[in-house]
Amino acid sequence: MFSTAAHYRAKLIFAHDLTALKAAVEIGKIWNVPIIYDSHEFYAEQKVFSRKQKEIMTQQEKEYIKQCAKVITVSDSIAKAMADKYDLAEIPETLLNVTYEYAIPTEVHALRALVDATLGEKIVLYQGGIVPNRNLMPLLRGFIKLDRQDLHLVFLGPSDPAFLASMKQQASHSADRLHIHFLEPVPQSELLNMTVSADFGVIPYPDVDLNTRYCSPNKLFEFIQAGLPILANERLIEVGKIITGSGFGMMGDFSTPDSIAQAIHAMAQRDLSPDRQAIQSKKYAFSWEHEQEKFMQLVTGAAKVLIGMEENVQ
Repeated sequence: MFSTAAHYRAKLIFAHDLTALKAAVEIGKIWNVPIIYDSHEFYAEQKVFSRKQKEIMTQQEKEYIKQCAKVITVSDSIAKAMADKYDLAEIPETLLNVTYEYAIPTEVHALRALVDATLGEKIVLYQGGIVPNRNLMPLLRGFIKLDRQDLHLVFLGPSDPAFLASMKQQASHSADRLHIHFLEPVPQSELLNMTVSADFGVIPYPDVDLNTRYCSPNKLFEFIQAGLPILANERLIEVGKIITGSGFGMMGDFSTPDSIAQAIHAMAQRDLSPDRQAIQSKKYAFSWEHEQEKFMQLVTGAAKVLIGMEENVQ
């Protein structure tokens, strides 16, 4: 990464995630330019890594994070946890994982037509990676336990082939009576045109580590821009702040298939009109058009650091 990036001279360097931090700081020293560290994850706090890997990553982040002009992350909880863990003088700035503001079309039927959902049937949408460790198998089993023929459960996104095969095998036992669909991913530019015709989105992520508990996933803001009420795991702290704080849906117990079935049932029975109205009135605050002002302030602040660095050289 260092040898490749070194060919592109710049006056400001963004380090996207911990994997790029060391190279960015080392190049910044050579060029005498500031670094903005954009931490998309609480990287060393992910369950997928071994204890030794976490120790190595924590030591590296501790060494290089204080050499950055600014630190950005995706949620207030991760920002506070990073400040505490590394004894930072300033709490990192929060920049949400938002998408562009989306104008909801008058006719919304692309997804409904694709899954052949009839009038009166509701679509429950999970979009994103169909991969292990996202609580997707319990979500599927909970839907099967619920045994409601007026609901469609849709999984939309790229998949791990082996895991997808196991999901389809599980779903096949109920294929004669339940509506369960596994759809291929669509380009990001077309995604919300699919999302918008669902009835509500679901974020089932399990509370397995600090990174997940404090996550601020893309799908949350995609659902908001598409005007979809949201059902999410009550253990997701930052997701819950937005959903319950803004009236965008409800949080539920996603610890077992039985509790997931109850949560889906409660959401399906809920009057979703107030949720949709709340989303429509507040969605701008969760768009890139809103967040970009904060982003530009961060860049401007880093530019001031650059001026100071250049003056010191002179």
